[in-house]
Amino acid sequence: MKQYQPLYLKYRPQKLSELIGQGVVTRTLTNAILYNKIVHAYLFCGPRGTGKTSCARILAKSLNCAGGITVEPCSKCVSCQSVTEGNSLDVIEIDAASHRKVEDAENLINRVNLGTYGSRFKIYIIDEVHMLTDHAFNALLKTIEEPPPNVIFILATTEEYKVILTIISRCQKLDFKLISQNEIDERIIEIAKQEKINLDKSVISFISKKSQGCLRDAVSLLDQISVLQTEDKPINSKEVFELFGTVDKIFLFKLLESVLNFDKEKAVMFAEDLIKCGKDVSELFKNLLELVIDLAKAKIDTEYRKILSSELGNDLKILEKIQHNHLLKIIDRLHDSQSKLRFALSQELQFMVEIMSMLDEDFLISMQELKERINKLEGKNGIKSDNAVPKKIEPIELTHEQTNTAMSQNAKTLKHKDVEILEPISPNTPASTDLDTMWKKIISLIESNPTKTLLLQSESYLLSFSNDLLEIGLSKDMFLPRLGQDTKKQEMILKAAKLAGGMGPQVIKFRFLPKPVIKKEIEIKSSDNLMPDGNGYNDNVHKVLNHNSNQVISNKEKKVTPSADEDEFTKTVKDLLGAKEID
Repeated sequence: MKQYQPLYLKYRPQKLSELIGQGVVTRTLTNAILYNKIVHAYLFCGPRGTGKTSCARILAKSLNCAGGITVEPCSKCVSCQSVTEGNSLDVIEIDAASHRKVEDAENLINRVNLGTYGSRFKIYIIDEVHMLTDHAFNALLKTIEEPPPNVIFILATTEEYKVILTIISRCQKLDFKLISQNEIDERIIEIAKQEKINLDKSVISFISKKSQGCLRDAVSLLDQISVLQTEDKPINSKEVFELFGTVDKIFLFKLLESVLNFDKEKAVMFAEDLIKCGKDVSELFKNLLELVIDLAKAKIDTEYRKILSSELGNDLKILEKIQHNHLLKIIDRLHDSQSKLRFALSQELQFMVEIMSMLDEDFLISMQELKERINKLEGKNGIKSDNAVPKKIEPIELTHEQTNTAMSQNAKTLKHKDVEILEPISPNTPASTDLDTMWKKIISLIESNPTKTLLLQSESYLLSFSNDLLEIGLSKDMFLPRLGQDTKKQEMILKAAKLAGGMGPQVIKFRFLPKPVIKKEIEIKSSDNLMPDGNGYNDNVHKVLNHNSNQVISNKEKKVTPSADEDEFTKTVKDLLGAKEID
């Protein structure tokens, strides 16, 4: 029985004009042959399956063809046939992966000076040349630079960066690119017609996408799919998906659509069905990721949306309900999950966890929606967003006269029947409790325990906090050099500040400044004398509250006897301020 020849060998290009998707390379070598500008060394670089080795063989046939140096080798003479069959004595193919040592390079150098066996040129095709060791490269360097007149080197590699620069500089480098999907489709259709393989359009699209620009892989896939054909019945996509263990794109879209609609029951049901079918989980993640990328492209490209809509059999109205950044978040999440998959205890459980986590509506919330929510909450609670950022606070130490002036010019008044409490305020200056609360929150979010310890031992506190600057005061300077010079500690503190305050300060400053004592003055006046006269307040009890000692100092020994209602309110105020009455 005659041995079956794979399609990728049967339909290997035999002329430069048959190379698919390499227009620049074809034109360069064609002109070099026509104008007799063949150099002594070529370096073919590019992804696998794009025609590097085939092009090297075609060039060898063109140079050694019995009909003369030509762009169209006859493929019938002894020289052309021997190159095609791989048994030519003057066209030597070497696999650098198995001949990578310096001894192999020395053997090659010794053979270079031998004459040809009736051909014009002795051509050495070294495939996967990047596998050679540095010593082997250096041994070949002089020979590749100045070979005998009738010797030509053709080096092929998929990893150009591994080839030493001295070798690259002595070769004419030609770059092979990935082949476009349309060109692969045309080639697959052409081969399928010649082999009488009846394919569905969706199968052709599947082949071109799965090959990822590699024509050899595409032809190999076609060869594998061709065994599914029965009589004149076309091969459908369902059979192909079963053959390769790929998930049906339409079924995947149903899963993704239920996720985007936050339909939890359907999403979990579809995910469980996929797992029960025995599909490879890594392939599930890959296929789902590709589908989300297709939807993201369809969101911004109307033409692509029509093509994708016809493939999925859906009008894709779901794209009108979601924003583009929602799809980008899902892409980012799936990409991260795919990288963690090999460390998961159970890949099936990991897949279910990721699907259920994307069913949380807050997962897909955009930054604009988040800002709107914050603004609504601030408006509801009476908080102005401009004052939400704590600023630097200075100690408040007011004399009696300054207190009277501040009260008369800028004060807020709380009234309850016959009692008034006047508290001097400083415009656009946040309370110290806001800074202290924020600083405690920042410290709690710092990931490094040693950094927390340094800040606590330095008796640190927050001086100012804004989008541009985070300023920290240190009451003790023993750890100031360590905090000020360690960039990793600073990055952790800035990261914690961003999480705590929702802002991203880029600069952090440390200042050796003992924490100031904040004092406030509060005037409590009797019901008989609520307004001051020209010389100040008459018969008022002037009480200064010191927050550190929790003591009330009276400047007059006169005791005011309040009414029953007044007594209840006074007690509430005292409890609120933590004051103690001195008899």
